Amino acid sequence: EIDVKFDREKIIGYHAVDFYIPQFNLIIEVDGTYWHNYPNGNKKDEEQTQYYKSKGYKILRFWDKDILGNESEIKNKLVEVVK
Repeated sequence: EIDVKFDREKIIGYHAVDFYIPQFNLIIEVDGTYWHNYPNGNKKDEEQTQYYKSKGYKILRFWDKDILGNESEIKNKLVEVVK
C-alpha cells in the first residue's frame, strides 16, 4: 500500500474536478448516472477529458454506480494508471 494524498473538488483550469492526486498528476471524475447521461456520457465530459489530457494530466472517469459495486475493478484501474 502507498500513502496517497488527494484534493477533493480541486479547480484545475475551468472546472472543479472531483479528485486530484498530485503525486501522479491524476484526475478522477465520478459521473452521476442522471447528470451525465448513463451509459453514454455526454459531449461536455468528453471535452473536459480531452482538455485535461492535452494539459498533460492522466484522467479516469467512473460511473457513480460502479464505485460501490466494483471496488476491485476500480482499484485495478487506479494501480494500472499510477504504475
